[in-house]
Amino acid sequence: MLVVIVAASLALCFDDASAVEGSTKGRVLYILDIVFCALFGIEALLKILAYGLIFNGPHSYMRSGWNLLDLLVVSVQVLVLVLEAVISTDLTWLRAFQAVRALRPIRVAARIEGIRVVVVALGLTLPAVSEVILVASLFYFIFAVLGVELFMGKFFLCSSDGEQLNPYYLVPSGNINRTWCEANDGSQTITSSYYHSQIGVAVPPWTLDTQWGSNGVLNRFDNVIMAIWVLIQMATLENWAEVMYQAMQTTQVNEQPLQGANDSVAIYFVVFIIFCSFFILNLVIGVSIDKFNRLKKARGGRSLLLTDRQQDWLTIQRMMATTKPKARYPVPSNALRRACYHVALSNTFDKAMVLVIIANIVTMCMTHEGMSERWKSSLMIADVVFTGIYVVEMGLKQAALGFKAYFQDAWCIFDFIVVVTSVAGVILDYSTTTDMSVIVLLRVLRVLRIIKLIPKARGLQMLMTTLLWSLPALGNVAAVLLMFMFIYVSCCGLPGA
Repeated sequence: MLVVIVAASLALCFDDASAVEGSTKGRVLYILDIVFCALFGIEALLKILAYGLIFNGPHSYMRSGWNLLDLLVVSVQVLVLVLEAVISTDLTWLRAFQAVRALRPIRVAARIEGIRVVVVALGLTLPAVSEVILVASLFYFIFAVLGVELFMGKFFLCSSDGEQLNPYYLVPSGNINRTWCEANDGSQTITSSYYHSQIGVAVPPWTLDTQWGSNGVLNRFDNVIMAIWVLIQMATLENWAEVMYQAMQTTQVNEQPLQGANDSVAIYFVVFIIFCSFFILNLVIGVSIDKFNRLKKARGGRSLLLTDRQQDWLTIQRMMATTKPKARYPVPSNALRRACYHVALSNTFDKAMVLVIIANIVTMCMTHEGMSERWKSSLMIADVVFTGIYVVEMGLKQAALGFKAYFQDAWCIFDFIVVVTSVAGVILDYSTTTDMSVIVLLRVLRVLRIIKLIPKARGLQMLMTTLLWSLPALGNVAAVLLMFMFIYVSCCGLPGA
């Protein structure tokens, strides 16, 4: 059934405006809807026969929230298909229920344990987050009421062809209002202006069509509902500065906004962003983390975002990390190899290589557009020098450890790959002047030299290990996020939605 759910979800991607009734695409999608609806209906029927409807104990079909969601999706889709087949009139209002089909992907959560544990964890945090939402609602209401008192009716302006008019170039007083804008049925004859009178220049008469209104601006504070809507949009930091700049131009009701007329109201918007965006967001995150920690403690330290198998894997990885023996290589009997051994495995040599890698990173950052030929030559020479140092390091380690032990170490193998690609890149740089795709790729692979810092810096190594251990939880959360995004896009994109 997981394959069927995925196929049904993918079918939603093709249900767009081009899938009109009577077209080949529309007929195919209609048939697929019937097939998927039949399959989901058969699944629900089999589960009811196997587990019982509601009075057969805790495992009964109707006692599971996931089964109720499945039944809702199937029932609505069956209802729409039946009414479409029976009634010949337009059922546009009924097809709006087709948006329920967008909930198909959430059925995956009932069958993939990684997604299910995250959805359940989110549900457990909702009570704590709801308290934060109540606090946030209070802040939003306060700022909405204050915004209405400050800006109600002040975002309206006089415009011409969608452009806000500047009074300094229209009237001698340098200010216009609604009465002036609507006079003469919105057809104004301009004979002088504040700006031209200041410089002593006559203005030839010209006409201008004017309109008084919002000029298509929806972000206004004309009532509390509109104010809350604007504040919610601003809290996402999406174009909040544009609303602030518009408010900074407000003067009085039925008066034309002027540039810099009310700059002090910027404090209102800055305070709102600090409290209702940054503060509330961090409060939600903090409460969620606290709730997760308390639930994790109640479960004996087991994460809420991991399945039992993933938790066992993580426990084993941590045990292996704490009990992993440190590799000790025997001292070679050969005098030359013994000297290489003492040099390559010394702390002084590791620190020196860290400085070399950092210096190499600095030179890589010096590449920029418009470099002179002399600068390019200097960077190429530096690249040759660093590549030579890495070759020497690789040679010393191979001589100290031996080829077998060298290629048994994962970091040594990585160093070998980096050195080989670096040498190949240097050879191609000096052997041809053509920018082939292979050369570009080898130049990009030089960035891998940065990763050489990880085994030499304990802090970086711990961070990479932590990242590796968090991959299962990140995968579960990413899957849930992708599922919700798909559902949202499907709800908005379906023709019946």
